[in-house]
Amino acid sequence: MAKRKSDARKNAPETKKEEILPPKTEPEEIKEPEIPEEVEAPEEAEAPEEEQAPEIPEEAEIPEETEIPEEAEAPDQAPAPKRKNAFVRAIGSFSEKKLSVPVWTALLGLLCVLLAVALFVVSITAMNVKKTAPAPKDPDKVVAIDRLSETGDVNLVSQAPKGAEDALSIHDMISSVEPSLVCISVTHKDGSTGVASGIIVDASGYVLTNYHVIEPAAEKTGSVLVYTSDGGSYEAETVGADTFSDIAILRISPEGELVAATLGDSALTQQGDWVVALGTPGGKDLFCTATVGIVSGTGRQIPVKTPDGNAAKIFTVIQTDAAVNPGNSGGPLVNVYGQVIGVTGLKLSEAEYEGVGFALPINGVIEIANQLIATGEVSERPESDFVTGSVTFGVKSFEYFSQKSAQENGLVPGAYVKVLASGGPAETAGIQMGDIITVFDGKEVKALSDITDVLAAKSPGDVITVQVNRNRTELSFEVTLAEYAG
Repeated sequence: MAKRKSDARKNAPETKKEEILPPKTEPEEIKEPEIPEEVEAPEEAEAPEEEQAPEIPEEAEIPEETEIPEEAEAPDQAPAPKRKNAFVRAIGSFSEKKLSVPVWTALLGLLCVLLAVALFVVSITAMNVKKTAPAPKDPDKVVAIDRLSETGDVNLVSQAPKGAEDALSIHDMISSVEPSLVCISVTHKDGSTGVASGIIVDASGYVLTNYHVIEPAAEKTGSVLVYTSDGGSYEAETVGADTFSDIAILRISPEGELVAATLGDSALTQQGDWVVALGTPGGKDLFCTATVGIVSGTGRQIPVKTPDGNAAKIFTVIQTDAAVNPGNSGGPLVNVYGQVIGVTGLKLSEAEYEGVGFALPINGVIEIANQLIATGEVSERPESDFVTGSVTFGVKSFEYFSQKSAQENGLVPGAYVKVLASGGPAETAGIQMGDIITVFDGKEVKALSDITDVLAAKSPGDVITVQVNRNRTELSFEVTLAEYAG
């Protein structure tokens, strides 16, 4: 009935529209007109034949602009249904007709928003878990090293680097090692003094440094005084020294326990890593002077010449551009985790070089130090040794001529013998000044390192074949290498 009445109202002449409108005193909501219960609508509206509205079939489609409750019934059959909220009406309409495109778009947008929020919450949770969980350690990257002690077997384990989030600030890098740094003052027999640095590697009083720093004390021609970061000063005794590797161990007797440095794994050091070099240049007044730089290179092979000019030893070291000043010898090179990865002690001091310093890698150093603690000497070279070679060839000075420079001087490429050591192996074998070494123990000489590399792998008494060019004539000599006496 409600449908028929509405359609009839729409199609009836305009003069009749007011008769079927609800009273003006009723609410003006026209979408769901409410018919008072006491008014009973006639079952069939009669009108003059010429004005009677055509009867609308029940299946006729309701115009879209008129919204009529789909389940409304005539007042004479049942009371008007209660008004439904928007959500219920939407659900009802969904069950009978398809949702419009705007509605689907809104629902999809809401779904995307909810999905994005869920992903954001999950990512934040994962980040928090990653920050709070301890960084796993790779057993293959952790090197166990015996801690220095009276027995030499108290655990000192080098710690593998953690994640980037564990890296320290420069201030914290310095602060973590400063308590383990010492200033070493050496007094020679003639009264002269020298200063250097050292590292406390055991809380009971063992101090690691370079041999050349404490050589007078080791040779019983001087004394050593050690200053700690807390202002204490102690006389030190030499426990052991290895002149070949330039490593020495001192011991002091503190009143309480000292702070031992944390040692890292120098094998994990990479070019470009940030490092800090600590030392006491000028003595205790400049205690814990810090210089900052990077690892300029690893595995650098630096020849250390004998007094006769030969490369008696080859040190494999860490190169850094952190300034290494006089007095830094024996001091620590520290990585971003506050771990000691090297012992500074070498630098190129020529005027044309700037910012080229070197540190002995801690892995090999600590193996030597353990032997010094146990027996006072090194009876077996460690597997991770950083110094090789102990022989002399007997040539004080070489000069290398490349292909271009050799042509300019009317020579052949090779190592030009400038100065011979009198009575040395080369002179004894027949080599003369002015000879150009072209092949050294079967290896073509394309750089001076081709000679020093061969010597580094040899032992005293080994015989090598040396080919030289003398006045455009090729000659060959058998040279017996001699022991370097230091």
